[in-house]
Amino acid sequence: MKKTNSSLENLSKEKSVITTKELMENGYSHYFIKKMQQEGYLSKIKRGIYAINCNIESQYSEIKAIVPKGILCLLSAAHIHELTTFIPKNYQFAISNKSKIVLPNYPPIKLYYWIG
Repeated sequence: MKKTNSSLENLSKEKSVITTKELMENGYSHYFIKKMQQEGYLSKIKRGIYAINCNIESQYSEIKAIVPKGILCLLSAAHIHELTTFIPKNYQFAISNKSKIVLPNYPPIKLYYWIG
């Protein structure tokens, strides 16, 4: 798996979250993706989205993959931009009321819907 680790490190330089489609385009099979997950190189965020464990900078990049069109809002935004010392219990995102998003159990995300 040394080859796997080095190739994942190359991928992680570009991003810390990757989709199954992107992994397949880089020559990984479903079997190999599962094996990398079992050995700890990848963490499954939700169906089709993985975090590369070589270089995860923050949960925020993972969450942006789960809520791609969401806008960080309220206390979460204040915390990320260091405008408060309060640490929110969940990440708060504003999304369009027409958006359909399936949330994983972790990390905790609260969605606020707006008309638009």
